[in-house]
Amino acid sequence: MRVLLVALDSAASRLVERGAKLAGAVRITAVSEDDAISAAIAGEPPAAAVLSDAAAEPIRLAQSLAAIDRETSITILCAPERQDELRQSLLFTPLITRETRCRSSDDLEQLGVDLVEAAQAAIRRREHHASIAAASARLATETEIPRLRREALGRLVEAAPIGILTVNSAHAVAGWNAYAAEIIGAREPEVVGRPVDDLFEPAERDRLAMLLQHPAPPDPQGPPVLFRRLRRGVEQFVEVLAGPTLAQDGQRGTLLVLSDVTGRIRAERAQRRAEQAQTFLAETGALLDASLDPVQTLQRIASLAVPARAELCVIDMLTEDETIAGVAFAAIDPEVAQAVKDIRQRYPVDPRGAHPVARVLRTGSAEVLEEMTDATYRRVAQSEEHLALMRRLHYHSALVAPLTARGRRYGVISLLYLDPARRYSPDDLQILQDVARRAALALDNARLYAREHQIAETLQRSLLPWRLPDVPGVTLAAHYEPGDGDVGGDWYDVIPLPDGRLGCVVGDIVGRGINAAAAMGQLRNAVRVYALERQSADDVVSAVDGLSQSLEIGTMATLTYLILDRAHDSIEICSAGHPPPLVIAPDGSTSYLMSGRSPPVGIGHAHAHVAATEPFPAGSLLLIYTDGLIERRGSTIDEGLARLEAATTAAAPGRDPAAIARDVLSALRPQAKTDDVALLVIRADAVGEAGSTRKPHPRNT
Repeated sequence: MRVLLVALDSAASRLVERGAKLAGAVRITAVSEDDAISAAIAGEPPAAAVLSDAAAEPIRLAQSLAAIDRETSITILCAPERQDELRQSLLFTPLITRETRCRSSDDLEQLGVDLVEAAQAAIRRREHHASIAAASARLATETEIPRLRREALGRLVEAAPIGILTVNSAHAVAGWNAYAAEIIGAREPEVVGRPVDDLFEPAERDRLAMLLQHPAPPDPQGPPVLFRRLRRGVEQFVEVLAGPTLAQDGQRGTLLVLSDVTGRIRAERAQRRAEQAQTFLAETGALLDASLDPVQTLQRIASLAVPARAELCVIDMLTEDETIAGVAFAAIDPEVAQAVKDIRQRYPVDPRGAHPVARVLRTGSAEVLEEMTDATYRRVAQSEEHLALMRRLHYHSALVAPLTARGRRYGVISLLYLDPARRYSPDDLQILQDVARRAALALDNARLYAREHQIAETLQRSLLPWRLPDVPGVTLAAHYEPGDGDVGGDWYDVIPLPDGRLGCVVGDIVGRGINAAAAMGQLRNAVRVYALERQSADDVVSAVDGLSQSLEIGTMATLTYLILDRAHDSIEICSAGHPPPLVIAPDGSTSYLMSGRSPPVGIGHAHAHVAATEPFPAGSLLLIYTDGLIERRGSTIDEGLARLEAATTAAAPGRDPAAIARDVLSALRPQAKTDDVALLVIRADAVGEAGSTRKPHPRNT
């Protein structure tokens, strides 16, 4: 037995060779891709071959080897993560035989053992085909056979476990053995003398005529021709090998060797359907996990179902006023999807009617309509136009499953075949029900998420200041904007202090949702209390840090707290893990305050928080913000800081803080808002300038 190892590295080759030699006597040869093809073409096909997925094109190489020799057992050795991908490619690659498979590289010694068994099976198949070829060649060349020899051969042919059928020069059936009669499913008087193409479907007769016109001795290296028949209305598959022979009239005829491979084809189809179903379930699961937009997700599921599981897919939703609305449509032909969408919009499904969608919504039970007729159309049509559309599109078979999760019915997903040759089964319904359950759960999660998001955002806005205070010599502007996802716990506050100074804070809770909003409220109140009773910025931040740990809020936070002193034109700043504030000097130059920095609060143990004092003369501007303003996917923090500095410089010096806040947010806020943003802009006014900008209630911004 000869086994080729094609493009395998030396370590893998040694392991495979060791396993093969343990299992039997084999001759292992390591070759290149070109040498493997050359050996097969030269008439030296191996019993088995192992191809590495490191080859330039392993699928193409397997296809070439299979085309040259149909009996060679071919194994593509690949990494575990590539196994499913290569198996899918093999299913749809022409000329690939069932003797070609993918194996993981996890156990190379076991692969060597399996190779021996595969090689032995290949040798047996070649010997079987060779015996048929030899018998056919003898029948074609011998003009006289002694009676005893002819009778013995007749008994052998009659008892052969394959179908043998002889066709005369007029392409009529001249004789057959018992197994051929069993394959055809008819008695001899019904067949002998009739044209052989009567035994095959009309669509297959041209291929059969070509086979009869150009018969050759059955070649064990050549592929048999696969024919599809209907036997008593049931699909049957027969492989046929053809070779020349002598008919009873002494003229040349054709010997047909028949093999009923219906079971194998059905098993292959079932395996392919199962693999496609698993792929469909995996892809829909990934879609449902990736999005919280219900309508977008449903449209993607509909598009994924076509053509994998249907020729037309419609997803209907039950609205708040108990009407049925189609929200997702997909078809192989986009014009069909648009036509169905238009008819649904003009004539919605009656929730009390006989339409399968309405029935499934009422009962909660899935339905399979294996074959739809014109009577079905008339029963479910919502209008004459709807009836005409169903007739024009030839609805043939359908599956309808409810979208139900946690006791709530959201809608219905429907799959349809328009091709009369395709029909749904209860097995298909189980797959659709699985998808429908997952989709409904995703819809319910999206509903709960939207509700929680709304509650968290309402709580967050209610905990922010209703308005900013009026402070002589200072103009203030602030903005809070939630992200598209969960609320992130960003906040700001301005606190007039008893000694005439002004406390300002911007903070960011590490976390999202209702818990983050609640923690934000606690820390904001803590900052306000400690700011009113303590003198320095670092004392306030240290007290807040200690409180956050004693309260066991369970989350970390960053914040910048500063005290603005207009009497001395200075600010005292303590920044706990927060992005640095940006200062715009009266001359328009910009810089980041990098002093007074310390770790975030609430990280589990006490830290020394430090403060620094910086000048802040009249005409200066200060921006304190949360990281949602500067962070962007695929970009560094330094790049975000540079963008903020450029946007602030573009906002002309001397402009109102509220206008600067609007310009900066417009320039930096991405379309996809993944995080909250809190922004506080402070300007030290010259003597005699107007006071602060009032901030309306946050819920109105």
